[in-house]
Amino acid sequence: MDIEALRERPDAEIVDAMDQVFGIFTASHATLLELIVVHHEKGGHTADGASSTADWLSIRFRVPPPLAREWVRVALALDELPHLQTAYQDAALTWDQVRVLTRFVTPETDGEWTDKARGMNLAQIESWARHLVRLSNEDAARAHSGRSLRFIREHAAMRIAGRFPLAEAKVVEKALERIMERQRGDDRPGVVASFEARQADALVEMSSMQLAADGDGDRATIVVHVTPDDLRAHDGTAWLDGHLPIPPNVTRRLTCDGSIESVLENAAGDPFGIGHRSRAVPGWLVRQLRLRDEGCRFPGCSHTRWLHAHHKRHWSDGGRTDLDNLVTLCGHHHRVVHDAGWKLRGDPNGVLEFVKPDGSVFRSERPRLRPEVRKRVPVLQRKLRM
Repeated sequence: MDIEALRERPDAEIVDAMDQVFGIFTASHATLLELIVVHHEKGGHTADGASSTADWLSIRFRVPPPLAREWVRVALALDELPHLQTAYQDAALTWDQVRVLTRFVTPETDGEWTDKARGMNLAQIESWARHLVRLSNEDAARAHSGRSLRFIREHAAMRIAGRFPLAEAKVVEKALERIMERQRGDDRPGVVASFEARQADALVEMSSMQLAADGDGDRATIVVHVTPDDLRAHDGTAWLDGHLPIPPNVTRRLTCDGSIESVLENAAGDPFGIGHRSRAVPGWLVRQLRLRDEGCRFPGCSHTRWLHAHHKRHWSDGGRTDLDNLVTLCGHHHRVVHDAGWKLRGDPNGVLEFVKPDGSVFRSERPRLRPEVRKRVPVLQRKLRM
């Protein structure tokens, strides 16, 4: 696309082109949702080792699991709401409007609410949803199954995003309020912490109390990775599990009243394992495994918690309990490998391939546009500029 030429066009033409492109985007997404319904009905996700259609979508298209679950929910709802589906295909309604409408529109009210919604903004539709939606036992079950808590890295901070059923959310809120009542104010003169900052402090305090009370000190350990030289230096580097860097002053504070775990490393910087002495993976090696893999190694899987240490070559077959023979897998994909006949090839410290029972290699890469489809894009762009 010739950006310089577009800058010479009247703004009205640019806006019209944007309207058309947005319409194409919306219509394409509506078509994707229809395809999701068919794929779901056929159970197509099982062929690629996914536990559900939403899990398969997350792996295939690299979208967050909550969004994948919402795609499936809305797709199945629209399959029974033809008026709403047509309005979405025509770009008369946006994804956010349709997403909320499918929470309360029924086949009996489909036509009525599709007409009403065309003249409503999102805030109005959300207000009607709060008024009309009646929570059932099934709704409560779905809210429970959709609960989530995510940690999202942002430069020098970590953003925590969560979704809880209403009752459980109130429990967390009340616990934080009680801790906030006992908190001291900011020690710096003239500084008053905001309510949101105090809530964040309360969450850290609640978590710290849990770790302190944990009877399994090995699993409750937060490991700081630092060399003795870097620890002595005031400008040295260190990091937490997950390759999260921390500044020198934080490093010295964390190691001041704690213990530093020593890890024996080979010449390449990789920690040694325990060879054939045991099939069980000791805690210190599990932490090194987590640090290296940062989640389930199955291509595209987003699970980073409750992982299993899997021997690439089984211990009973002579496989060693060493880092170069171990990979982390979530529970589902651990079962896929052991129970469904999948195999692993490659280097656990590098590139791994997951081989299906039929011998084909599973890859989760997002498919590129086929040449015949890609050729249509410039034609479409030219039409929009006419």
